[in-house]
Amino acid sequence: MFYSEADNILNSLRDIVSKSLKEFSEEYINEAYRLIHTLKGAAGFVGMDDLVYICHKWEDALNLIRSTKKYKEFIPTLASAVEEINEVFTTSYSEDTFIISSGNLIEIEKSLLETIEDISAGRRENVERKLRYIYNRMVSLRTRPLNDVFRKVRMGLGDLLSKTGKKAILQTFGGNITVEVDILRKVETIIIHLVRNAIDHGIEYPEERIRKGKSEYGLVNISASQEGSYLRITVSDDGKGIDLDALRSKADEMGLKYKDPLELIFVKGFSSLREATELSGRGFGMDIVLEEARSLGGWVDVHTEKDKGTEVSVYVMAGLWGGRYLFCIVKGFGVAISIDYVHNVIPLEDVVKGGDGYKYRFGETLIPVLEYHEDAKFGIFLVKNSKGLIIAADDVVGVGTGTFHPMDFSNENFAGFVIDEGGSVYIMPNLIKVFMGV
Repeated sequence: MFYSEADNILNSLRDIVSKSLKEFSEEYINEAYRLIHTLKGAAGFVGMDDLVYICHKWEDALNLIRSTKKYKEFIPTLASAVEEINEVFTTSYSEDTFIISSGNLIEIEKSLLETIEDISAGRRENVERKLRYIYNRMVSLRTRPLNDVFRKVRMGLGDLLSKTGKKAILQTFGGNITVEVDILRKVETIIIHLVRNAIDHGIEYPEERIRKGKSEYGLVNISASQEGSYLRITVSDDGKGIDLDALRSKADEMGLKYKDPLELIFVKGFSSLREATELSGRGFGMDIVLEEARSLGGWVDVHTEKDKGTEVSVYVMAGLWGGRYLFCIVKGFGVAISIDYVHNVIPLEDVVKGGDGYKYRFGETLIPVLEYHEDAKFGIFLVKNSKGLIIAADDVVGVGTGTFHPMDFSNENFAGFVIDEGGSVYIMPNLIKVFMGV
Protein backbone atom coordinates (compact mmCIF):
# COMPACT_ATOMS: atom_id res chain seq x y z
CA MET A 1 0.00 0.00 0.00
CA PHE A 2 2.81 2.43 0.91
CA TYR A 3 4.71 1.81 -2.33
CA SER A 4 1.58 2.50 -4.37
CA GLU A 5 0.91 5.76 -2.50
CA ALA A 6 4.55 6.85 -2.76
CA ASP A 7 4.60 6.12 -6.49
CA ASN A 8 1.46 8.24 -7.00
CA ILE A 9 3.03 11.13 -5.07
CA LEU A 10 6.22 10.90 -7.15
CA ASN A 11 4.19 11.03 -10.36
CA SER A 12 2.31 14.09 -9.05
CA LEU A 13 5.62 15.81 -8.26
CA ARG A 14 6.86 15.01 -11.78
CA ASP A 15 3.68 16.57 -13.18
CA ILE A 16 4.43 19.76 -11.23
CA VAL A 17 7.93 19.88 -12.77
CA SER A 18 6.43 19.50 -16.25
CA LYS A 19 3.79 22.18 -15.65
CA SER A 20 6.37 24.57 -14.18
CA LEU A 21 8.55 24.24 -17.28
CA LYS A 22 5.63 25.56 -19.34
CA GLU A 23 4.32 28.22 -16.95
CA PHE A 24 5.36 28.87 -13.36
CA SER A 25 2.87 29.48 -10.55
CA GLU A 26 3.62 30.12 -6.88
CA GLU A 27 0.87 27.64 -6.04
CA TYR A 28 3.10 24.88 -7.47
CA ILE A 29 5.51 25.43 -4.57
CA ASN A 30 2.71 24.97 -2.05
CA GLU A 31 1.40 21.91 -3.89
CA ALA A 32 4.85 20.30 -4.02
CA TYR A 33 5.39 21.06 -0.32
CA ARG A 34 2.08 19.40 0.63
CA LEU A 35 2.88 16.29 -1.41
CA ILE A 36 6.36 15.89 0.11
CA HIS A 37 4.91 16.48 3.59
CA THR A 38 2.31 13.75 2.95
CA LEU A 39 5.02 11.37 1.78
CA LYS A 40 7.09 12.14 4.88
CA GLY A 41 4.15 11.22 7.11
CA ALA A 42 3.52 7.95 5.24
CA ALA A 43 7.23 7.06 5.38
CA GLY A 44 7.34 7.71 9.13
CA PHE A 45 4.32 5.46 9.63
CA VAL A 46 6.10 2.48 7.99
CA GLY A 47 9.43 3.23 9.71
CA MET A 48 11.40 4.49 6.68
CA ASP A 49 13.52 6.98 8.63
CA ASP A 50 15.92 7.64 5.72
CA LEU A 51 13.01 8.77 3.50
CA VAL A 52 11.61 10.88 6.34
CA TYR A 53 14.98 12.67 6.59
CA ILE A 54 15.17 13.27 2.81
CA CYS A 55 11.60 14.62 2.68
CA HIS A 56 12.29 16.95 5.61
CA LYS A 57 15.39 18.27 3.83
CA TRP A 58 13.43 19.13 0.68
CA GLU A 59 10.59 20.66 2.70
CA ASP A 60 13.16 23.09 4.11
CA ALA A 61 14.50 23.82 0.61
CA LEU A 62 11.01 24.64 -0.70
CA ASN A 63 10.30 26.80 2.34
CA LEU A 64 13.49 28.76 1.63
CA ILE A 65 12.45 29.39 -1.98
CA ARG A 66 9.01 30.47 -0.80
CA SER A 67 10.37 32.88 1.81
CA THR A 68 13.16 34.40 -0.33
CA LYS A 69 11.05 34.40 -3.52
CA LYS A 70 13.96 32.92 -5.51
CA TYR A 71 11.52 31.25 -7.86
CA LYS A 72 14.14 30.50 -10.54
CA GLU A 73 15.54 27.86 -8.19
CA PHE A 74 12.22 26.02 -7.91
CA ILE A 75 12.44 23.81 -11.02
CA PRO A 76 15.98 22.44 -10.46
CA THR A 77 15.28 22.11 -6.72
CA LEU A 78 12.07 20.13 -7.19
CA ALA A 79 13.62 17.99 -9.95
CA SER A 80 16.51 17.13 -7.62
CA ALA A 81 14.06 16.36 -4.83
CA VAL A 82 12.08 14.00 -7.06
CA GLU A 83 15.19 12.12 -8.15
CA GLU A 84 16.61 11.79 -4.61
CA ILE A 85 13.26 10.66 -3.19
CA ASN A 86 12.90 8.22 -6.07
CA GLU A 87 16.40 6.89 -5.37
CA VAL A 88 15.63 6.19 -1.70
CA PHE A 89 12.23 4.77 -2.60
CA THR A 90 13.72 2.49 -5.28
CA THR A 91 16.51 1.28 -2.99
CA SER A 92 13.95 0.30 -0.35
CA TYR A 93 11.78 -1.43 -2.98
CA SER A 94 14.80 -3.36 -4.29
CA GLU A 95 15.72 -4.47 -0.76
CA ASP A 96 12.20 -5.86 -0.28
CA THR A 97 12.47 -7.61 -3.64
CA PHE A 98 15.78 -9.15 -2.56
CA ILE A 99 14.20 -10.49 0.60
CA ILE A 100 11.51 -12.15 -1.50
CA SER A 101 14.19 -13.52 -3.82
CA SER A 102 16.07 -14.97 -0.84
CA GLY A 103 12.85 -16.74 0.10
CA ASN A 104 12.72 -18.09 -3.45
CA LEU A 105 16.21 -19.55 -2.99
CA ILE A 106 15.04 -21.44 0.08
CA GLU A 107 12.04 -22.78 -1.87
CA ILE A 108 14.29 -23.82 -4.76
CA GLU A 109 16.68 -25.62 -2.42
CA LYS A 110 13.79 -27.46 -0.75
CA SER A 111 12.24 -28.47 -4.10
CA LEU A 112 15.61 -29.62 -5.43
CA LEU A 113 16.21 -31.85 -2.40
CA GLU A 114 12.70 -33.32 -2.73
CA THR A 115 13.30 -34.02 -6.42
CA ILE A 116 16.61 -35.76 -5.71
CA GLU A 117 14.85 -37.92 -3.09
CA ASP A 118 12.08 -38.81 -5.59
CA ILE A 119 14.62 -39.82 -8.24
CA SER A 120 16.61 -41.89 -5.72
CA ALA A 121 13.44 -43.64 -4.54
CA GLY A 122 12.26 -44.31 -8.09
CA ARG A 123 9.28 -41.93 -7.80
CA ARG A 124 9.39 -40.37 -11.24
CA GLU A 125 5.77 -39.34 -11.77
CA ASN A 126 6.24 -35.75 -10.47
CA VAL A 127 9.90 -35.24 -11.38
CA GLU A 128 9.25 -33.40 -14.66
CA ARG A 129 6.78 -31.00 -13.02
CA LYS A 130 9.16 -30.27 -10.13
CA LEU A 131 12.14 -29.73 -12.43
CA ARG A 132 10.09 -27.27 -14.50
CA TYR A 133 9.13 -25.43 -11.29
CA ILE A 134 12.77 -25.24 -10.20
CA TYR A 135 13.85 -23.99 -13.62
CA ASN A 136 11.24 -21.23 -13.68
CA ARG A 137 12.13 -20.16 -10.14
CA MET A 138 15.86 -19.99 -10.90
CA VAL A 139 15.35 -18.02 -14.09
CA SER A 140 13.15 -15.53 -12.23
CA LEU A 141 16.17 -14.65 -10.07
CA ARG A 142 18.02 -13.42 -13.17
CA THR A 143 15.98 -10.21 -13.41
CA ARG A 144 16.75 -6.66 -12.29
CA PRO A 145 14.64 -3.47 -12.27
CA LEU A 146 15.11 -0.84 -14.97
CA ASN A 147 15.82 1.62 -12.17
CA ASP A 148 19.35 0.19 -12.15
CA VAL A 149 19.82 1.77 -15.60
CA PHE A 150 17.91 4.95 -14.74
CA ARG A 151 20.19 5.45 -11.75
CA LYS A 152 23.30 5.31 -13.98
CA VAL A 153 21.80 7.80 -16.41
CA ARG A 154 20.94 10.23 -13.59
CA MET A 155 24.49 9.98 -12.25
CA GLY A 156 25.96 10.80 -15.66
CA LEU A 157 23.54 13.60 -16.58
CA GLY A 158 25.45 16.32 -14.73
CA ASP A 159 28.60 15.56 -16.71
CA LEU A 160 26.69 15.66 -20.00
CA LEU A 161 25.17 19.04 -19.18
CA SER A 162 28.46 20.56 -18.01
CA LYS A 163 30.15 19.54 -21.27
CA THR A 164 27.44 21.18 -23.38
CA GLY A 165 26.55 24.18 -21.23
CA LYS A 166 22.88 23.21 -21.44
CA LYS A 167 20.27 22.88 -18.71
CA ALA A 168 17.84 19.98 -18.52
CA ILE A 169 15.58 18.07 -16.15
CA LEU A 170 15.46 14.26 -16.36
CA GLN A 171 12.28 12.36 -15.46
CA THR A 172 11.96 8.58 -15.38
CA PHE A 173 8.87 6.36 -15.41
CA GLY A 174 8.41 2.60 -15.15
CA GLY A 175 11.66 1.90 -13.33
CA ASN A 176 10.14 -0.91 -11.27
CA ILE A 177 9.69 -3.09 -14.38
CA THR A 178 12.06 -6.04 -14.05
CA VAL A 179 14.04 -7.30 -17.03
CA GLU A 180 16.29 -10.31 -17.60
CA VAL A 181 19.90 -9.25 -16.91
CA ASP A 182 21.23 -10.01 -20.42
CA ILE A 183 18.48 -7.84 -21.92
CA LEU A 184 19.12 -5.10 -19.36
CA ARG A 185 22.69 -4.65 -20.63
CA LYS A 186 21.47 -4.02 -24.16
CA VAL A 187 18.65 -1.76 -22.94
CA GLU A 188 21.24 0.26 -21.01
CA THR A 189 23.23 0.84 -24.21
CA ILE A 190 20.05 1.94 -26.00
CA ILE A 191 18.97 4.37 -23.27
CA ILE A 192 22.42 5.95 -22.86
CA HIS A 193 22.68 6.62 -26.60
CA LEU A 194 19.20 8.12 -26.74
CA VAL A 195 19.74 10.40 -23.73
CA ARG A 196 23.08 11.61 -25.15
CA ASN A 197 21.33 12.38 -28.43
CA ALA A 198 18.52 14.21 -26.64
CA ILE A 199 21.03 16.46 -24.85
CA ASP A 200 23.45 16.96 -27.72
CA HIS A 201 21.09 17.14 -30.70
CA GLY A 202 17.71 18.00 -29.17
CA ILE A 203 17.81 20.31 -26.16
CA GLU A 204 18.66 23.92 -27.07
CA TYR A 205 21.02 26.23 -25.16
CA PRO A 206 19.26 28.21 -22.38
CA GLU A 207 19.35 31.54 -24.23
CA GLU A 208 17.87 29.95 -27.37
CA ARG A 209 15.08 28.31 -25.37
CA ILE A 210 14.21 31.64 -23.72
CA ARG A 211 14.05 33.33 -27.16
CA LYS A 212 11.58 30.64 -28.23
CA GLY A 213 9.39 31.27 -25.18
CA LYS A 214 10.46 28.05 -23.47
CA SER A 215 11.85 27.46 -19.98
CA GLU A 216 15.64 27.62 -19.90
CA TYR A 217 15.51 24.05 -18.58
CA GLY A 218 14.90 21.37 -21.17
CA LEU A 219 12.91 18.26 -20.28
CA VAL A 220 14.07 14.72 -21.04
CA ASN A 221 11.75 11.83 -20.20
CA ILE A 222 12.62 8.14 -20.08
CA SER A 223 9.60 5.86 -19.78
CA ALA A 224 9.20 2.10 -19.82
CA SER A 225 6.06 0.05 -20.30
CA GLN A 226 5.13 -3.52 -21.16
CA GLU A 227 3.05 -4.22 -24.26
CA GLY A 228 2.34 -7.93 -24.48
CA SER A 229 5.67 -9.73 -24.80
CA TYR A 230 7.40 -6.48 -25.71
CA LEU A 231 9.16 -3.92 -23.55
CA ARG A 232 8.75 -0.38 -24.86
CA ILE A 233 11.44 2.16 -23.96
CA THR A 234 10.69 5.76 -24.91
CA VAL A 235 13.10 8.69 -24.63
CA SER A 236 11.61 12.08 -25.44
CA ASP A 237 12.75 15.70 -25.22
CA ASP A 238 11.10 19.10 -25.65
CA GLY A 239 13.93 20.47 -27.77
CA LYS A 240 14.22 21.75 -31.33
CA GLY A 241 13.33 18.50 -33.07
CA ILE A 242 15.22 16.88 -35.94
CA ASP A 243 15.89 19.21 -38.87
CA LEU A 244 14.42 17.19 -41.75
CA ASP A 245 15.54 19.72 -44.37
CA ALA A 246 19.12 19.44 -43.12
CA LEU A 247 18.88 15.63 -43.35
CA ARG A 248 17.62 15.84 -46.94
CA SER A 249 20.35 18.29 -47.90
CA LYS A 250 23.10 16.13 -46.39
CA ALA A 251 21.68 12.99 -48.02
CA ASP A 252 21.63 14.69 -51.44
CA GLU A 253 25.20 15.83 -50.86
CA MET A 254 26.24 12.23 -50.09
CA GLY A 255 24.13 10.74 -52.89
CA LEU A 256 21.97 8.69 -50.52
CA LYS A 257 18.48 7.51 -51.52
CA TYR A 258 15.65 7.36 -49.00
CA LYS A 259 11.85 7.23 -48.65
CA ASP A 260 11.57 8.98 -45.28
CA PRO A 261 14.32 11.39 -44.20
CA LEU A 262 14.17 9.94 -40.68
CA GLU A 263 15.60 6.71 -42.13
CA LEU A 264 18.89 8.60 -42.57
CA ILE A 265 19.58 8.89 -38.83
CA PHE A 266 20.06 5.10 -38.77
CA VAL A 267 22.86 5.26 -41.36
CA LYS A 268 26.18 4.66 -39.66
CA GLY A 269 28.21 7.86 -39.34
CA PHE A 270 25.49 10.03 -40.86
CA SER A 271 25.01 13.45 -39.29
CA SER A 272 23.75 16.81 -40.42
CA LEU A 273 26.27 18.44 -38.05
CA ARG A 274 29.25 20.01 -39.77
CA GLU A 275 31.55 19.38 -36.81
CA ALA A 276 31.93 16.44 -34.49
CA THR A 277 31.07 16.93 -30.82
CA GLU A 278 32.60 15.24 -27.78
CA LEU A 279 29.30 13.59 -26.92
CA SER A 280 28.01 12.29 -30.23
CA GLY A 281 30.97 12.28 -32.61
CA ARG A 282 29.91 12.68 -36.23
CA GLY A 283 26.83 10.45 -36.13
CA PHE A 284 23.59 10.17 -34.22
CA GLY A 285 24.58 6.73 -32.93
CA MET A 286 21.12 5.54 -33.92
CA ASP A 287 22.67 2.73 -35.96
CA ILE A 288 23.81 1.23 -32.65
CA VAL A 289 20.34 1.70 -31.14
CA LEU A 290 18.73 -0.06 -34.12
CA GLU A 291 21.30 -2.86 -34.05
CA GLU A 292 20.68 -3.53 -30.34
CA ALA A 293 16.90 -3.40 -30.81
CA ARG A 294 17.02 -5.88 -33.70
CA SER A 295 19.26 -8.21 -31.71
CA LEU A 296 16.33 -8.45 -29.27
CA GLY A 297 13.71 -9.00 -31.97
CA GLY A 298 12.61 -5.36 -31.94
CA TRP A 299 12.60 -2.13 -33.89
CA VAL A 300 12.69 1.66 -33.45
CA ASP A 301 10.04 4.34 -34.11
CA VAL A 302 10.89 8.05 -34.30
CA HIS A 303 8.52 11.02 -34.17
CA THR A 304 9.72 14.61 -34.33
CA GLU A 305 8.24 18.10 -34.63
CA LYS A 306 10.09 21.35 -35.16
CA ASP A 307 10.61 23.25 -31.88
CA LYS A 308 8.39 20.73 -30.05
CA GLY A 309 10.90 17.92 -29.63
CA THR A 310 11.63 14.33 -30.56
CA GLU A 311 10.31 11.02 -29.25
CA VAL A 312 12.15 7.76 -29.89
CA SER A 313 10.41 4.50 -28.95
CA VAL A 314 12.35 1.25 -28.93
CA TYR A 315 10.47 -2.04 -28.81
CA VAL A 316 12.31 -5.18 -27.67
CA MET A 317 11.16 -8.64 -26.71
CA ALA A 318 11.11 -8.84 -22.93
CA GLY A 319 9.66 -12.30 -22.24
CA LEU A 320 12.67 -14.38 -23.21
CA TRP A 321 11.77 -17.20 -20.86
CA GLY A 322 8.62 -18.71 -19.47
CA GLY A 323 6.30 -16.86 -21.86
CA ARG A 324 2.90 -18.35 -22.65
CA TYR A 325 2.06 -18.89 -26.29
CA LEU A 326 -0.58 -20.39 -28.54
CA PHE A 327 1.21 -22.79 -30.88
CA CYS A 328 -0.31 -23.38 -34.31
CA ILE A 329 0.52 -24.42 -37.88
CA VAL A 330 0.27 -21.80 -40.65
CA LYS A 331 0.89 -22.90 -44.24
CA GLY A 332 2.90 -25.84 -42.93
CA PHE A 333 5.09 -23.76 -40.59
CA GLY A 334 4.95 -23.78 -36.79
CA VAL A 335 3.96 -20.37 -35.43
CA ALA A 336 3.98 -19.13 -31.81
CA ILE A 337 1.62 -16.30 -30.85
CA SER A 338 1.84 -14.51 -27.49
CA ILE A 339 -1.25 -15.44 -25.48
CA ASP A 340 -1.64 -11.74 -24.55
CA TYR A 341 -3.06 -11.06 -28.03
CA VAL A 342 -5.30 -14.11 -28.41
CA HIS A 343 -9.02 -13.41 -28.04
CA ASN A 344 -10.20 -16.85 -29.12
CA VAL A 345 -9.90 -19.54 -31.80
CA ILE A 346 -12.76 -19.80 -34.28
CA PRO A 347 -13.75 -22.07 -37.19
CA LEU A 348 -12.68 -20.26 -40.36
CA GLU A 349 -16.02 -19.73 -42.08
CA ASP A 350 -17.68 -16.77 -43.81
CA VAL A 351 -14.41 -15.58 -45.35
CA VAL A 352 -14.89 -13.17 -48.25
CA LYS A 353 -12.36 -11.83 -50.73
CA GLY A 354 -12.18 -8.10 -51.36
CA GLY A 355 -9.91 -5.72 -53.20
CA ASP A 356 -7.66 -5.36 -50.15
CA GLY A 357 -7.46 -9.04 -49.19
CA TYR A 358 -9.50 -11.62 -47.33
CA LYS A 359 -11.97 -10.67 -44.61
CA TYR A 360 -13.91 -12.61 -41.98
CA ARG A 361 -17.53 -11.60 -41.54
CA PHE A 362 -18.07 -10.97 -37.81
CA GLY A 363 -21.66 -9.76 -37.56
CA GLU A 364 -21.69 -6.60 -39.63
CA THR A 365 -17.93 -6.09 -39.27
CA LEU A 366 -15.28 -7.39 -41.64
CA ILE A 367 -12.07 -8.50 -39.87
CA PRO A 368 -8.81 -8.76 -41.89
CA VAL A 369 -7.61 -12.36 -42.39
CA LEU A 370 -3.87 -12.85 -42.82
CA GLU A 371 -2.23 -15.87 -44.50
CA TYR A 372 -5.57 -17.21 -45.76
CA HIS A 373 -5.46 -20.41 -47.86
CA GLU A 374 -7.88 -23.18 -48.74
CA ASP A 375 -6.44 -25.67 -46.22
CA ALA A 376 -6.91 -23.25 -43.30
CA LYS A 377 -9.43 -24.67 -40.80
CA PHE A 378 -9.04 -22.28 -37.86
CA GLY A 379 -8.84 -18.55 -37.31
CA ILE A 380 -6.66 -17.20 -34.50
CA PHE A 381 -8.62 -14.08 -33.47
CA LEU A 382 -6.19 -11.45 -32.15
CA VAL A 383 -7.07 -8.15 -30.47
CA LYS A 384 -4.92 -5.15 -29.51
CA ASN A 385 -6.05 -1.60 -28.65
CA SER A 386 -9.55 -2.18 -30.09
CA LYS A 387 -8.06 -3.47 -33.35
CA GLY A 388 -8.76 -7.01 -34.47
CA LEU A 389 -7.26 -9.38 -37.03
CA ILE A 390 -7.33 -13.09 -37.75
CA ILE A 391 -4.44 -15.37 -38.67
CA ALA A 392 -5.56 -18.35 -40.76
CA ALA A 393 -4.15 -21.62 -39.35
CA ASP A 394 -4.06 -25.20 -40.67
CA ASP A 395 -4.15 -26.57 -37.14
CA VAL A 396 -3.88 -25.54 -33.49
CA VAL A 397 -1.24 -27.41 -31.46
CA GLY A 398 -2.22 -25.95 -28.09
CA VAL A 399 -1.23 -23.45 -25.40
CA GLY A 400 1.99 -23.75 -23.40
CA THR A 401 5.18 -22.06 -22.24
CA GLY A 402 8.26 -21.52 -24.35
CA THR A 403 11.60 -19.76 -24.56
CA PHE A 404 11.91 -16.89 -27.01
CA HIS A 405 15.09 -16.40 -29.06
CA PRO A 406 15.43 -13.15 -31.02
CA MET A 407 16.75 -13.07 -34.58
CA ASP A 408 17.68 -10.11 -36.77
CA PHE A 409 15.20 -10.90 -39.55
CA SER A 410 15.34 -8.63 -42.59
CA ASN A 411 11.53 -8.94 -42.55
CA GLU A 412 10.34 -6.84 -39.61
CA ASN A 413 7.11 -8.85 -39.42
CA PHE A 414 9.08 -11.54 -37.59
CA ALA A 415 10.63 -11.14 -34.13
CA GLY A 416 12.42 -14.48 -33.72
CA PHE A 417 11.51 -18.02 -32.77
CA VAL A 418 10.16 -19.88 -29.74
CA ILE A 419 11.18 -23.31 -28.47
CA ASP A 420 8.43 -25.07 -26.53
CA GLU A 421 8.94 -27.43 -23.59
CA GLY A 422 9.13 -30.40 -25.95
CA GLY A 423 11.91 -28.83 -28.02
CA SER A 424 9.77 -27.94 -31.08
CA VAL A 425 10.66 -24.70 -32.85
CA TYR A 426 8.04 -22.09 -33.86
CA ILE A 427 8.33 -18.80 -35.73
CA MET A 428 7.35 -15.73 -33.66
CA PRO A 429 5.53 -12.96 -35.60
CA ASN A 430 6.12 -9.34 -34.67
CA LEU A 431 2.49 -8.66 -33.80
CA ILE A 432 2.84 -5.00 -32.81
CA LYS A 433 4.31 -4.30 -36.24
CA VAL A 434 1.60 -6.40 -37.89
CA PHE A 435 -1.14 -4.47 -36.06
CA MET A 436 0.38 -1.19 -37.23
CA GLY A 437 -0.39 -2.25 -40.78
CA VAL A 438 -4.04 -3.05 -40.05
